[in-house]
Amino acid sequence: MNSFKNINSIKYTLWLLFFLFNILNVKAQQEVTHLTLEKCLDYGLENNYKVVKSQYDKQEKTFATKEAKSKVQPQVSASGQFDNYMKLETSIMPGEFFGQPGEQVFVNFGTTYNYTLSGTLSQVIFDPSIFTDIKVARNVEELSAIKSKMTKEETVYNICIVYYDLLKSGEELDKIHELLSQKDTSLMITQKQVELGVTHEIELNRAKVDRSMLEVSERNLQATISQQMNYLKVLIGMPVENDISVDKAPLTFIEVPEAFMSDSINIGSITTIQQLEVEREQLLLKKKGYQLQYLPTLSANITGAYQYQSDNFELSTKNSWSDYAYIGFKLSIPLYDGLAKQSKINQVNMQLSSLRKDLEHEKQVTYNNYFNAINQLLSAYQSTISQQENAQLAEKVYAQTKALYHQGKMTYVELLSSEAAVREAQFTYIAEIIKYKKAKLELKKVKGELLSLAG
Repeated sequence: MNSFKNINSIKYTLWLLFFLFNILNVKAQQEVTHLTLEKCLDYGLENNYKVVKSQYDKQEKTFATKEAKSKVQPQVSASGQFDNYMKLETSIMPGEFFGQPGEQVFVNFGTTYNYTLSGTLSQVIFDPSIFTDIKVARNVEELSAIKSKMTKEETVYNICIVYYDLLKSGEELDKIHELLSQKDTSLMITQKQVELGVTHEIELNRAKVDRSMLEVSERNLQATISQQMNYLKVLIGMPVENDISVDKAPLTFIEVPEAFMSDSINIGSITTIQQLEVEREQLLLKKKGYQLQYLPTLSANITGAYQYQSDNFELSTKNSWSDYAYIGFKLSIPLYDGLAKQSKINQVNMQLSSLRKDLEHEKQVTYNNYFNAINQLLSAYQSTISQQENAQLAEKVYAQTKALYHQGKMTYVELLSSEAAVREAQFTYIAEIIKYKKAKLELKKVKGELLSLAG
């Protein structure tokens, strides 16, 4: 009986421990990570899928450069070979060699057991194309670094856009919460007025309908924020199941610095321009490589071997061992290839001409984008100033209308109209601030300064 009680006690203890462990685990999983824009950018530049892949590609190109450099170094190899001829090869020899004129004699050549150890050292003495290949590999490595930088810039840009959209949605949700709180107060006052017979019940129903519509807007915004949060996690490379929150500091409007008006663009710092310049260098190296193929190449190799030959497998027999060594040189002189190399050079020339046009066009597009970004920033600045004034005026009108409504001097329809006006003015002002921030972001993108936003 006591044994049965002990077993139940142990089971109860185990279930209790399991229950407590799950509670602690759930609490750990529910920890919320608070992220500012800078933290999002830092985390994204470390964990974003595309950024991580670009780093792998960059490292791969580094190893490719080392591979190209290895061709200049001596190449050393060693080998071993063992042959057991269970039946030796037979050849027919004239009988005169064996005192049997006029007859053919069957002769076995070689030995039953053959074992060879050899080593070879080869070295390129003259081959200009090898050094060109090294330069090409370095060029590819540089191009990979530029593409990695472009990936980081794209990641920073996308994270900022989503973060700004989150700020906009969060600010709008806060405004709706304020309006709901005000609506509750208005409902209570309207309810009292209906009970006192000061106003009609239809006014109360209108207030309830308007509050219900605000609740629908609230739910829609909450769903939008949830989607934006999940997308932000994907962008920064964070597991979607993690709980995060973004900085809910109120949106503040910042005046346009004078530097935006006077600062010019450094066309050489733009990654797309850098990429085209490196691709041009790559084509020039490719062309040089084809031209160097007209030159001869010279290489040398040294081989040494230690060989065992015997009909009896006795490695300790010294008379069965022999060695040999030789040194060789190889000179290759290209004479005629049917103009294949010249055709390849002509192809590269055409590619260079096309790339020059791409470079000219990209510079024009960059300057155009720069001036458009400046104009867009100025326009967003002016619109935000105007909308800020409109929002302040709408809030003032709404406060006056609400006070008059509470005194019974305004109808509920007039109050609803004022509420709609202030809500639209506030949301438009928030949208203009976000538009201004995105305009500044676009200008940084055009100027190649996006990575300066990260810590």
